[in-house]
Parts: sequence; C-alpha cells; structure tokens
Amino acid sequence: MNFIWTNDLATGNSLIDQEHKELIRIIGELMDACSKGKGREEMLKTIRFLEQYTIRHFSDEENLQRKYNYPDFQNHLTYHAQFKTTVQTLSKRIQAEGASIGLLAEINRNVASWFTTHIRMQDTKVAAYLKQQGIS
Repeated sequence: MNFIWTNDLATGNSLIDQEHKELIRIIGELMDACSKGKGREEMLKTIRFLEQYTIRHFSDEENLQRKYNYPDFQNHLTYHAQFKTTVQTLSKRIQAEGASIGLLAEINRNVASWFTTHIRMQDTKVAAYLKQQGIS
C-alpha cells in the first residue's frame, strides 16, 4: 500500500493537518521499508511512534474541541480511545510475538485505514466547526 498525503486528507486546520502529515509520513516509511524487505525492522519503531503520537495528537485535537465547545466532542473522544486501544494491543503483540507479516497487515488495516477514514469522516467535521469559530 502506498501511504502518502493527498489533498483529500486536508482538514483545513493547520495544526491538525501538520500532525496528520507526520503520521502519514511515518506509516509511509514503514510501508516503504516493507516493500524493500525491511518491514520487520521498522515495525517496532513505528508502533512506538504511534503510541507517543496518539497521546500528543489526540490531546491537541481534544484541547481544541474542548476550548471551542465542539458539539460532537464525546463521540470524538470515543473514536480516539478506540484507536489508542488498537495501537496498544498491536504494540503488546509485537513485543510478545515479534514483528511478522501478519502484524504488518494488521497495522495496515487497523491503523492506516482507520486513520484515513477518521480524517475524512470525523476530523474534517472538527476542522469545519473550528473554521466557523474563526480558527484555522
């Protein structure tokens, strides 16, 4: 899977988009390493990044939502909590089982696909709301 930033992922909020680009770059590097037969070596590095990333990025998004009283805030929190759980579960499996092609496929399916869908379906709503509040 070629995992790169495309304009349809832009929310219009500079902070959110900058952080999303960082995540997409890291996952893209993992996918690139896989295509070169080095995916297992990159997998642990990527999942550790994702653990830290979810804490920082979701905190930034949630702070914006709280500050500007985003009306669907509670649902957005639920999506974030589910994603954090997914990342933590994958991290534990990688540490316990070691990197594998199966786990790489799960990262692709459960992280990359979830994330792009979340941006398109949820984060664009947040950014549109923030834009209405005069925040971009």
